Amino acid sequence: MPGGEIRPRHNPAARIIFLPIRPVSTLLLPMSAKRKSSPPAENQADADPDRDKRLLELTVLAEIGQLMTAALDVNDVYERFAELAGRMLQFDRIAVASIDVEAQTMTTTYEAGVHVPAWGPGQTRPLFRPLADMIMESPGAILVDEELARWVVTEYPEMQDILDAGLLSTLAVPIFNEDRHIAFLALNSKDPRAYTAEDGELAERIVAQVAGVIANAELRAELQQEVEQRTTLAEIGRLVASSVELDEMYGTLAGLIRGLLPYERFTVLRIDAETDLVTTDYVVGVEVPGRAAGDITLVGETILARVIQERAGVRITADNEEDRTAYPVFSDSENGGLRTVVMAPLVSQGHIIGGIALGSKQGSAYSQAAVELLERIAAQVGGAIGAAQLRAQLQAQSQAESDERVEQLQQIDALRIQFLQMVTHEFRTPLASLRVSRDLLAETPLADLDANSYGRLINNMGRGVDRLDSLVTDLLDLTIAQAGELNLNIALVDLRDLVSDAIEIVSPLTSQRNQEFNIQIETPSPLVRVDRQRIEQVVLNLLSNAHKYSDEGAVIEVTVKKINGNAEVRVTGKGPDIPEQDRPHMFEPFFRGSGPQSRTIPGRGLGLSIARAFVELHGGQIGFDSIPETGPSFYFTLPLSSNPEPLEDE
Repeated sequence: MPGGEIRPRHNPAARIIFLPIRPVSTLLLPMSAKRKSSPPAENQADADPDRDKRLLELTVLAEIGQLMTAALDVNDVYERFAELAGRMLQFDRIAVASIDVEAQTMTTTYEAGVHVPAWGPGQTRPLFRPLADMIMESPGAILVDEELARWVVTEYPEMQDILDAGLLSTLAVPIFNEDRHIAFLALNSKDPRAYTAEDGELAERIVAQVAGVIANAELRAELQQEVEQRTTLAEIGRLVASSVELDEMYGTLAGLIRGLLPYERFTVLRIDAETDLVTTDYVVGVEVPGRAAGDITLVGETILARVIQERAGVRITADNEEDRTAYPVFSDSENGGLRTVVMAPLVSQGHIIGGIALGSKQGSAYSQAAVELLERIAAQVGGAIGAAQLRAQLQAQSQAESDERVEQLQQIDALRIQFLQMVTHEFRTPLASLRVSRDLLAETPLADLDANSYGRLINNMGRGVDRLDSLVTDLLDLTIAQAGELNLNIALVDLRDLVSDAIEIVSPLTSQRNQEFNIQIETPSPLVRVDRQRIEQVVLNLLSNAHKYSDEGAVIEVTVKKINGNAEVRVTGKGPDIPEQDRPHMFEPFFRGSGPQSRTIPGRGLGLSIARAFVELHGGQIGFDSIPETGPSFYFTLPLSSNPEPLEDE
């Protein structure tokens, strides 16, 4: 249509008015040519508004042209361009958004005037598909008044944020460079019908003049960004090569990444592959409940589960209903205001060991390029973080083992001292008796001793020697059994016979206190392969304790039965229960308990220790159940014999 009238075209399907782009030469005639074709009238007034407007346009376009030769960064270009455009077109907001045709997204690179947070610098939005198609079909300025804007919102809800800011009409012009769609210029006004077709043509001429400037500035910015990325990645490489502590590595890494990918929250997560538990190893920035450093979460409740599934970086946003429903970070009202999270996997030796996550309060933060950059960073540091985590884990484990060993040595030392004290005490009584008897025999002439006195002294010395012999024997048995060096004479034993023999041995003692036995032995009785003498000693110890600590006239219950592939022997007396504080120590050497009976009933506190050692040597277990109403019930178990035939050497 060169030389003809420029008519806005109307697309009824989209209800958006757009103007076909035209060469600047056909839209703007030189003032000299205009004067030759239409000489001024003799009485024409000096003031000519159209001429002044054209002169202003020429001046502005000339100044925009000067930007081509200026070595300005992209922000300076945008600032100067906004200033010049404002001299010719009214707006309450001006913005430039770069276009990613492949990803079908646009990212705001510049904004001045009324700030729209969801459309601010750095924010990425999907392209409005009908709009993109129209531009590719017939590129030109786009005019949207309030009525059309409210219709567009029904198809493209992202526009609602602009309306909410009070911006009711829009003039948008695509920016091309060498037939490549690189950006949009958007002018927004609070006037519901601010822009006309003439404004659209003027905006096209301005954009045609500045497109190369913007393309060059964007290219410089991209090159500068690439240099910054390479520099930062090199610094990260040096960090990886250094042997720094894990927290120091995280802190330095967080600072380096912030320079490339701004965030409100930086997080490093670690996963335990065996338990599927995720630990928050490091956090800087806004707080999120349940996601503080040291907190543990199921992997299924985190974005890391999706990262592991896809083995790639993932971006989630509160603007996406599915993401908002799936991830607690968006459903929690106290999540610090985060609206976008991007995470990349940390891989070490081919296994995902965790992830690096960035959080932003902007709903459209982080483009696909940002996700890919974070993936590069995570891939660079994954091995080092894995190695550092392993070092920290080994150090913690070593420290824990060292602390445990020190505690064990302290306990052993305390037991050794206690053991010596108890042994000394146990030896002192019979030795004192022997010493007194010896002194009396040494100091008293035999002629002065009658037969009874002499016999008493000899008997006292005999009992002292027997007691010492018994004590030494018990100590030797306990020591050898605990060392696992006790020789066992294994034979096939019927527990009915063994328990009956033991009861017969202690019956004279129980009869003195009118105590009786209630014996229940399963038929057929259990058969076990044991050292009969040692196991009989265990049964005798349990029967003896039940006799000593049961009331006079009590009935002592004795049961023998099979249970879960084992034979169980249980002895239950009738007396006071074991105090709760004594229960953990019942099988310790020389432990006598804190109850009043322990101080009046004779004993050395070795019987149960020896019994446990003998039972465990046979592959069994020994213990007791606390029964407040009747007193404790002691039991031990032994593996049942799977072969009823006697051994060859029996």
